[in-house]
Amino acid sequence: MKKLFRIFINLVSCLGFIAAANAVVFKIKGTKVRGRGFRFYEYKYGKIRYTVKGTGKPVLLVHGTALGDSIEEWNGNINGLSERFKVYAIDLLGYGGSEKPPVSYSSYMYTGLINDFISNVIKKKVCAVGSCGSAAFLCAAAKLCPENFEKLLLISPERVNPVSRMPVFVKNAVRTLIESPVIGTAIYNVLCSKALMAAYLEKILRVDRYTAKRLAKQKAAVTHNAGSNARFAAAALYSGMLDTDVSRHITHAEHPILIVSGENEGEEASLEKLCINSRSASLTVCHDCESLPHAENPAQFNRECIVFFEQE
Repeated sequence: MKKLFRIFINLVSCLGFIAAANAVVFKIKGTKVRGRGFRFYEYKYGKIRYTVKGTGKPVLLVHGTALGDSIEEWNGNINGLSERFKVYAIDLLGYGGSEKPPVSYSSYMYTGLINDFISNVIKKKVCAVGSCGSAAFLCAAAKLCPENFEKLLLISPERVNPVSRMPVFVKNAVRTLIESPVIGTAIYNVLCSKALMAAYLEKILRVDRYTAKRLAKQKAAVTHNAGSNARFAAAALYSGMLDTDVSRHITHAEHPILIVSGENEGEEASLEKLCINSRSASLTVCHDCESLPHAENPAQFNRECIVFFEQE
């Protein structure tokens, strides 16, 4: 009995230490995301931060789903595109300056969010741009509500192969673990560490180590701006709940689609094959770029957007 009691006390002490460490991390890293100059849409699960600039045909920009992604992903694009279009950029629920409620995030929820935003805020057909993971959300949204969309531009769409075959019980276990209040928050803090984020950015961007560290610092701050509930969106991401078979959507799409990618040979070959099998998709490769051409070469990317959106 005494041995069990000691184990219990040690376990409680350990959890208490981890909880205190989590609180310190959020206190140090957390920053208030800018609200000035932004607007908020009252979505049914929480407030969605967005910005609007320019006049003309509406263009919607949706950032990726990696940890730390937000409206700031489009810093090199909003001004340039707003000279020709009315540009809307949003923070998905659980990301950036949008609220981060403890709900069950999924690709279906984000698909609904995008369609609701278009129907209730923009109220016109849009040319939509989706980065990496959000490309699949746009394709699914266009299939559900084709009247909301005119054209789709997809940046390095993720998972062009069938969705992960990870067993459902494994997905649920991963999600439950990351959503747990103490251990899950600790895992989230590790995943959002500047070191891991910098290593990830060096892998997907053609930037030097200094630039990767600077970007990682910005992203890490965004991930800790609204308390530990931010882990719920991360739980959905790492448990595969945001996975969608984007290749199927692209193959059977009714809207014109332009896929923009960097010079990644393996990815380029699979995207070319996907476009061949599609009725409406074409591929453009941005040179001297890796996975995020809109961030690595915004001038070239903006030109591709303008040409595609303005052609009849």
